[in-house]
Amino acid sequence: MKHLILILLTALYCTCCNAQKDKEATTMKTTERFDVQYYKSKIKEVNGKDGDNSFAIYVDRDSTQVKVYFDKDYDALVTIPPFTYYKEVRIFHKTEFS
Repeated sequence: MKHLILILLTALYCTCCNAQKDKEATTMKTTERFDVQYYKSKIKEVNGKDGDNSFAIYVDRDSTQVKVYFDKDYDALVTIPPFTYYKEVRIFHKTEFS
């Protein structure tokens, strides 16, 4: 009986320690900011001075295809890494505070 209690307490102790060591589970994630000025300058580079200021497609230095959208309610960033079959879409909703 003593061995069973000792084994159960040891198992409980090990699981508690592992849960506390997991940094991703214990820390809050920060919100990601959308760098409006950077992407506005990229749009001006791609589309020129008189071009459309709400949308641009360009290729980054690391061969990632980037699509930037500016809308009244949200900003969107779509990235397609090279040699992959997926795209990452990040939508940044505008609020009255930003």
